Amino acid sequence: MKAKTNYSVLLAETTAKGSLAIFAGAVLFLGGFVTWSAAGALSGIVSLFN
Repeated sequence: MKAKTNYSVLLAETTAKGSLAIFAGAVLFLGGFVTWSAAGALSGIVSLFN
């Protein structure tokens, strides 16, 4: 019974770490996309004024 409890805790921790990793990856991806979009918009505005 104790081994089953340990397995459940391990599974919960692994799931939490996996979710955190996915969340961190999504945040990094969105951050990169927003930065890339802002850079594209900025260069577009600069070329408009030139």
